[in-house]
Amino acid sequence: MTYDRAKELGRGITVGSSRDRGASWRWTALSRDRFDDRPWIEVAPNGTAHAIWNDGQGVSHAVSTDRGRT
Repeated sequence: MTYDRAKELGRGITVGSSRDRGASWRWTALSRDRFDDRPWIEVAPNGTAHAIWNDGQGVSHAVSTDRGRT
């Protein structure tokens, strides 16, 4: 989560994935909207990653079924 301390609000949600145990990371912006905050990520037993966050008007949801490539 990108957070603007001066304005005290979220500015976007970005998620990172690593395929080499943290030696390098690939970052994907899920949103770049004002008020986005409170991200949660869960990976299902089948490897599907789910990210949810508050977008200031409700809850947004993103899914990756390819180990974080998209």
